[in-house]
Amino acid sequence: MSRPSPEEIASFKFGGTCARPRKGIAAVPKKNAVYLKPPGSCNTKWAPDISVNVTVDTCENCTIAILDTTSQVQISDCVDCRIIIGPCVGPVFIMDCTRCEISVASKQVRLRDVTDCTLRTYAPTRESIVIETCSSLRFGAWDVAYPGLAAQFAAAGWDVRSNYWDKVYDFSPPAQALAPKNYAVLPKDVAQLERLGLHRWSDLTITPRGLSDGELVLTKGTFASVAGCECPTLAADGAAYARAPREPPAQPPCDGMAGYGRMFGGGQHSDACATGPAGTRLGWEPAGFQPAGLPTAAPQPAPVAAPKPAAIAVPKPPAVVAAPTSPKSPSVVAAPTAPTSPSVVAAPKPPSAAAPEALTASAVEALMGTSLLGATSRLVRRLVASSVGVLRATVARLLGLPAPKDTSKDAGGAAAEPVAAPPSPAPKTVAAAPCPAPKPKPAADVVATAEGVAGYSRMFGGAQHGDACATGPAGTRQSWESGDPRLRF
Repeated sequence: MSRPSPEEIASFKFGGTCARPRKGIAAVPKKNAVYLKPPGSCNTKWAPDISVNVTVDTCENCTIAILDTTSQVQISDCVDCRIIIGPCVGPVFIMDCTRCEISVASKQVRLRDVTDCTLRTYAPTRESIVIETCSSLRFGAWDVAYPGLAAQFAAAGWDVRSNYWDKVYDFSPPAQALAPKNYAVLPKDVAQLERLGLHRWSDLTITPRGLSDGELVLTKGTFASVAGCECPTLAADGAAYARAPREPPAQPPCDGMAGYGRMFGGGQHSDACATGPAGTRLGWEPAGFQPAGLPTAAPQPAPVAAPKPAAIAVPKPPAVVAAPTSPKSPSVVAAPTAPTSPSVVAAPKPPSAAAPEALTASAVEALMGTSLLGATSRLVRRLVASSVGVLRATVARLLGLPAPKDTSKDAGGAAAEPVAAPPSPAPKTVAAAPCPAPKPKPAADVVATAEGVAGYSRMFGGAQHGDACATGPAGTRQSWESGDPRLRF
């Protein structure tokens, strides 16, 4: 079994002269020095036969880096030092240190009489960090990365997914309940951490010389920056040690047609533009554009669109449905004649079946043959004449006066025969029989002939009108509702 040489055993200790008041020896610190134990120089080299213990005493403004697995580490009387302790499978004792920045990964970290220090720790259990008679301590997650660190964590047998860096047990808490604690926890957010002058990671560039000397460069940042460094643990915010995500390369600026030709002037693009569907060069490239170095395509004639015939708009008169009147005078409506007695109302004979059709056709031809103004004037005159006749007959009946004389003629030219009506009772509202519900059609003004009360009832609800509407020939309601083109004004 090989053993380390005396020089190598001496390399496990570093520092100045420790103070011994009883013997009158004053402290002589080691200043501005670098103590470096690189990977593979401690337990990795000598375990399991020899357990390596490292001791550092009385240093000031020094850089101390123990970058290999150890069995025990003791740090005491250090001021303004940067201290890095790699995975230690045993305890790490830190005593009487002030204003130091310490990164330590250990099974247990015990601090006593430590003041105003920042510790970035890896704690495999909840009981790993213990402090006693300390003040103004700040705890954060492990932050160091260097080559071979993942293998050292694996050799220690720790679960790198669990880090209890913020679980601190204080043996000497403040006496008062409301007094501030002896320690604080650093923020997990990277932005807040950087405002305090700290960073997520510290990458190490190692250049060893001899057994315990060399150069050590720390590169701090939010992401990994030094090639070869590794760290299996997670940061306080849960981020893994990795390089910054790559950003897409910036596109070169387009300087007009020349830049467009350089970017899209390939033969493949030209073929796609020549043979592609809609949306290719013909649709979105400038007119007459040709990439540099490519043959000019023959221009294609633009398609000529055939002219469309102009639509002729035919004015339509107001939709008015006129009731058939006497065949001899289609444009004149005669008032009913006065009966011989007040109780007699003259009612004309129903016209023949062919008369409404002939009358309607002639009226349509007359209206269509004249201007819209003339047709409208005739319709208005017929509406006024019919309304006046009905009004006169109604007023005469209500006042008990003789009804006006009916001058209307039937289809044969003879005067309508008077029909005796029962005596009129006292004036009251007479409800006409309901007319069968018509099919949906545009609202229209209905022109009624002045045939007295009996004729009005027969046209708008009487049984005879209902029979005529149901069985009548062309020109009756069936023809109107079925959309006879001759009645469309």
